Amino acid sequence: MLLNQIGNIKAVLVLDKEGNALIGKYYNADGMSDSSKRAFEGRLHKASKSNSNSSYENSFFTLEHQIAFYRVYDDISVFVVGQEDDNELVISEVLDTLHECFDEAFTHIIDRESLTNNMTAVILIIDELIDNGIIMTLEAASILERISIKLSDSKGSKKEKVDPKDEEKPAEASGGYLSFTSVFSSAKNSLAKTLAL
Repeated sequence: MLLNQIGNIKAVLVLDKEGNALIGKYYNADGMSDSSKRAFEGRLHKASKSNSNSSYENSFFTLEHQIAFYRVYDDISVFVVGQEDDNELVISEVLDTLHECFDEAFTHIIDRESLTNNMTAVILIIDELIDNGIIMTLEAASILERISIKLSDSKGSKKEKVDPKDEEKPAEASGGYLSFTSVFSSAKNSLAKTLAL
């Protein structure tokens, strides 16, 4: 497999039609502030709009010594960003795997509503595919099987006994921007509380 021919994935982003991040997962970006991430997302969105691309097909462009592969859906765009000199086929395959997982998990409806209503599944898919910027697998069936087990375990635990006052509040949004870290932290805390019951 080609996984050893690529450095690290720099980011996985899901942007809405206006370029606002629904999900912003950055890897090895310790020095990037939230405002610089939003600015980068805006530049990605603008560049993707200026490139001619077909809906539901992978397209790419280079930006700031990075290569961004993206796919445009009805009301969202999904981006996978790597270094400019990384293997383009592998980055494109990461995007294809995300598409395949989303398509299967959300019964062939990939849009803003599907992703926001199933944020836990989206986060698990991305985390099973990429860990700290390293591609773990490109096999969608394997990813879907693992997240299915995690989601069913989580739902089974919740049915037993959940006190509403113990549930974690939803992740805070600042200006409509949900940081992946806050969403993931909220989901992780909620799952930990549920499993402790």
